[in-house]
Amino acid sequence: MGGMTAPVGVIGGGRFGRALAGAVSRHGLGVRLWTRRPDEIDLEGVFVTNLPAELEPCELVFVCVPSPHVERIADLFATHLDGGHLLVHVSRGLIGSDLVTVGDVLMARTPVRRVGAMAGPISAHALEAGDPSGVVVGSRFPETTVSVRRVLAKAGCRVYGTDDRVGVELASALAGLVALAVGIASGLGLGPSMRAVLAARGMVEAARVVRSRNGRWATLQGLAGWGDLAAALLDPTRPELAYGKGLGEGRIATSETSHDEVFIEGRSLCRNVVRFAQSRGIEVPLLEALDAVLGGTAPHDAMKRLLARPVGSEGIETLGP
Repeated sequence: MGGMTAPVGVIGGGRFGRALAGAVSRHGLGVRLWTRRPDEIDLEGVFVTNLPAELEPCELVFVCVPSPHVERIADLFATHLDGGHLLVHVSRGLIGSDLVTVGDVLMARTPVRRVGAMAGPISAHALEAGDPSGVVVGSRFPETTVSVRRVLAKAGCRVYGTDDRVGVELASALAGLVALAVGIASGLGLGPSMRAVLAARGMVEAARVVRSRNGRWATLQGLAGWGDLAAALLDPTRPELAYGKGLGEGRIATSETSHDEVFIEGRSLCRNVVRFAQSRGIEVPLLEALDAVLGGTAPHDAMKRLLARPVGSEGIETLGP
């Protein structure tokens, strides 16, 4: 592979994959985008294909597919990847009730060792518009972060790094669930004060889960966790917030669905997180209430039960290093 001259690979032709490919291409780098329906995508300067072998010359490959499809995609590309590739995924999902990360799946099903997870307050809209943004890349291999930084710097994206890949993946997934819960609260008419309380308490629950999966509590305080949640709460068009508000208002039925072309994995993810927590004696009342709503409980009833719980210590003193 050609290092600086190698094209950048993007797996997934959804909105984020298209936006990422377009942003990289606009700044002079070669891009190869794999999608099942290449005839439906026309991006200037981007080579679009449905053949996995066409991404072999790439060094850095972004995986932009929802977590339910990652195993199948990894198997499809396994014979076309090797130790010379860098794989960086952007999925907010976790797999199964053991909360297996997408990064772990990519490592288990492909020969690639240098795997990373990219998360934070970045969106397809920001990439399309060229707005300044920022992300964190979690990887044990510094060259993975360096490669992403080189590719995205000209697109106005500040790329930070950490070796806590698992923490980044869990923080990203859990922050999305908290945003969904806050969206429901908004739809129910709860004001900024209570929405802020729910956001803070939700992130305490997230920290308990992150630590139990050997991620770092501190990672949740960065771009993958609080940074992404802040962006969601400030942007009413963010899918998690808009979908949650629709549920709270009764405009959207409780089902796993797409909203604004973004696949929201909330129901299965939340159910798996709650099962994981309950099996380990971890308190996650906000996530349990969210799970109930996504399972069909009336949002008003679930919120009423949540807010009737006794109030005690914040519990944050037990979460730090």
